[in-house]
Amino acid sequence: HYTVLNGVLYDADNTTIHCYPAAKSGNHFSVPDTATTVSACAFYGNDSLTSVDLENVTTVRGYAFADCANLATVLSEKTAIIEGFAFSGTEWYEKNKDFAVVGHVVYSCQGTATDLDLSGYSSISPYAAYGNHSVKTVTFNNTARNIGSFAFAGCENLDTVFLNNLNNLVYVGTSSFDDVADPL
Repeated sequence: HYTVLNGVLYDADNTTIHCYPAAKSGNHFSVPDTATTVSACAFYGNDSLTSVDLENVTTVRGYAFADCANLATVLSEKTAIIEGFAFSGTEWYEKNKDFAVVGHVVYSCQGTATDLDLSGYSSISPYAAYGNHSVKTVTFNNTARNIGSFAFAGCENLDTVFLNNLNNLVYVGTSSFDDVADPL
């Protein structure tokens, strides 16, 4: 049911990375072309990695790279879904949390911008702007397909959301817009 390539655990088809050992050495890892998913906690706590290339990865599950303290570079062009806290505790997140993007996903928008134009992004990660007191307006165009749970919760000054072409929007998570300014 599983395969191991160079010390990394995959599913039998090599499409999902299940475990990149926390003690594995090497500062760069390129995900094989066959892998499209990184499982929850797959790289958790590896301190050796400084860069990762997510080549064909479309989905990154929760906490996948959490606490990889030295991870500073994340490369991706095809990522469409990133679950909550996938990059928490990484150098990359700390230096990019004002506006962090991986592939087609806005992972974090904690900066001071009042108007967020998120046109061109297909997904907003859970908690991406959670508690951001600066944001007042958010605009999505017809590429928006997924707004994660709690993505804009607690944005007390957010009072306008433009959703252009709702036909493409597939998922709006739990409490995505809780505790925002009235009326929304």
